[in-house]
Amino acid sequence: MRSLRKQLGSDAGLCDSWWEARRMAQGDTVEMMSDEQREEWKREQADQYADRLAKHFTTKLSRHPEVAAMALASYFGRKLPELVTELRGHLPEEDEDDDF
Repeated sequence: MRSLRKQLGSDAGLCDSWWEARRMAQGDTVEMMSDEQREEWKREQADQYADRLAKHFTTKLSRHPEVAAMALASYFGRKLPELVTELRGHLPEEDEDDDF
C-alpha cells in the first residue's frame, strides 16, 4: 500500500478505495464509480458472499448465532469493531416500547 501511494503521489487522494488506487496505478482507464454504482457493486458482492456461506454452511450459522459470532470474531480479529459498527446499520429499528 505504501509503495502504491508513493507511486501515485498526490493522485492517490483522488481514489476512494484501495482497489481504485490499484487500478489507477496499473493504468486502467476505468471511470470512477458513482456512489450509486458503488452501492450496487457492494450489494452484489454481499449477495454472492451470502450465497457462498449458505452453500457451505447451510443453516448451521443461523441456527447457532453464538458459534457464528465466535467464528466471525476469530476471522475479523482487530477489524471486529468495524464489523459491529457496520452490522448496526443493518439491524431493524426498534420501538422504544419493545423490551427483549
